[in-house]
Amino acid sequence: MVIIENICLIFLISLFLDDSYNYKSNTKYKKNNNKIEKREDITEDIYLENDELENSSNNINENYYINSISLLNEYLHNVSTDIAKEYYIKKGKKYYNKYHNGNTSRAEYAQKIFEKCACETKEYSEVDNEINMLEEASIERIKIKKKNKKHQQVEEVLEEDEDIDEGEDYEIEDYEIEEEVENTDYKYIDDTIDLYDKENDEIFEQNQTNNNNNENVLENKEEIVNEAEEDEKYVEEKLEIYTNEQIDNEVEIAQIKGKGRCMFTRKELNPGNIIFIEKPLLIIIPSLNETLWEILNNLNNEQPFELPLRWHYAALCTITMLNDDDFNACIDKWIPEPDKDPDADVFNVLDKVCEIKTTKNGGKYYYYKNKLIDPNIYDRIIQVWHYNAFGHHTDSEGLVLYNRISMLAHSCNSTACWHYGENDSFVLRARVKLNVGDELTISYLGDDDLYKSSNIRREKLTNWLFVCMCNRCSNPVDYSRGFKCATCGIGTFFIKSEYNCETPIITKCNICLSEISENTALEYIEYENSYIERLEETNKNDLADALSVYIQAEKIFTQHWVMYQLYTILFEGYRDSCEWGKAIYYQMQRIRYAIEVIPRANYVLAWLYEELGEVHANSINTDILTTEDDYKITYEEKKRICSFFLRSIHLLEILCGYSHDYLKDSLNKYYRIEGLTATDALQTDE
Repeated sequence: MVIIENICLIFLISLFLDDSYNYKSNTKYKKNNNKIEKREDITEDIYLENDELENSSNNINENYYINSISLLNEYLHNVSTDIAKEYYIKKGKKYYNKYHNGNTSRAEYAQKIFEKCACETKEYSEVDNEINMLEEASIERIKIKKKNKKHQQVEEVLEEDEDIDEGEDYEIEDYEIEEEVENTDYKYIDDTIDLYDKENDEIFEQNQTNNNNNENVLENKEEIVNEAEEDEKYVEEKLEIYTNEQIDNEVEIAQIKGKGRCMFTRKELNPGNIIFIEKPLLIIIPSLNETLWEILNNLNNEQPFELPLRWHYAALCTITMLNDDDFNACIDKWIPEPDKDPDADVFNVLDKVCEIKTTKNGGKYYYYKNKLIDPNIYDRIIQVWHYNAFGHHTDSEGLVLYNRISMLAHSCNSTACWHYGENDSFVLRARVKLNVGDELTISYLGDDDLYKSSNIRREKLTNWLFVCMCNRCSNPVDYSRGFKCATCGIGTFFIKSEYNCETPIITKCNICLSEISENTALEYIEYENSYIERLEETNKNDLADALSVYIQAEKIFTQHWVMYQLYTILFEGYRDSCEWGKAIYYQMQRIRYAIEVIPRANYVLAWLYEELGEVHANSINTDILTTEDDYKITYEEKKRICSFFLRSIHLLEILCGYSHDYLKDSLNKYYRIEGLTATDALQTDE
């Protein structure tokens, strides 16, 4: 029994030994083939499921899966990259198509930015590509190794068969059986090689099909992106002129006691919504009638007019150029003195410019370009332009007159904002959330004047012959006129001067709650007046002088418009001298003041944020916003700078919409910084 067990053990061991034991070729081939399959299974287990490739008879599936995994890995990588690239490019192009205004060079510049936005950072895309290239290379090496091993095994079998033919003698019967087996083995080998070639052909065809499908998918994606780009052209904000009927559907004009005609919304509005767009009744610029402009200039040089020359010019153009409907709309405008007699300027101009016809009774009739000009109408129209017109945004001598827009009341904290559209159209937008029946107001003052104290704003508004009683001006606290508390040294109290009372309104200190006397408040006002005069002599070209004024003013003022003016002078001076750290500090002070005084959206605040982003960018490299080179910055720097541009963009979207050049400029700067390489972006995200 022991002998039998030993014989079996020797037999089993012999199965794993070399050719010296002279087993038949078919047995050796099958055993060797099994060993090859085991080695292949170990390699393939890295990439495949064992239950799919352990069976050695499943050679077709084995090779198919190897190639499929490589293709799948490539496809998934390409698809994920394509999806990311499509998202960022589509997002970038969507914004850029919205804000692009037809400038070819800007389009090329923005396109490069969008390509950079294809992945969140340059590092991510490079790492992903390297990983996938290594995976595909590893699989390809395994495939080549498998192929070489199969051919090597075939050659070994052939060599073994030759050795067997030259070896020991066998009985004829056994030799015949062996010959049959050899023929069977050769046939099996040939069939295996043919099958392998057939598999390769099938895999190649499958690869070609997959590649074609991938190309079709990419082509379809490109078509979809192109179609989306074409569709995005229609997303561009349309600024079409409203008819009078359409305007009347949006707003209501009502007479308010003590204010006159005012405008109210008929609909609910969100910030940034267009209320209506109105074309001008008339645009007055010198080129409109150059001959008349030259005549009036000569008259003004001989004997200066009491009123600006352009108002006389506007009145004559209005009478001679408007149609009846527009002329009647012009005459209907509010004026402070409708029954006022014409002044000497009117007759002086008419006598020099017009053709005069006299009657037998000594009366005079003035004709200009065959139109009869009534001196009373002429004087009235001068008042219309004086109190209802807007300055032209590109010509300092120009004026623009609108119909419904002139009925908007003023407020230092207005509910509406506006900008020019095409052909000087007036685009009126909601500045805040408005409900049905809310009054629509705009500011007659420039944004810079709105940051000054109420007494100065009211003084400027006297040009329109009214005292402003808006919520800012009637508020007992003037947040643009803060003084430093002498008791605690860090708190702020506010002083307000009422137009009808010499006694100022004084608040308690916001820190220690101490109060100052009326006499002390008047002393502070005297200091204030002296610093206002000193500001006129202070400029950014003399930083040493400006800094000395600032140091002294800081002892008296806190949240005060005088300090805001000094912040501005110092910011501009340090910016121009490339002292970026100091420029950033004073710009932050400007923004802090602006938010405290007027928290609503306004152009000044939007541009303050844009300037802050520019200064931060220039502190890294002064060419960073003017060239297309890739500058490496930290992830924190990148996000901080982009956040400033984004705040500017959000404010400008309310104020002028996403199609305006103001917003396009900020958006291009945002994409410029967003497209730069962040040196530590990968570590930050991890």
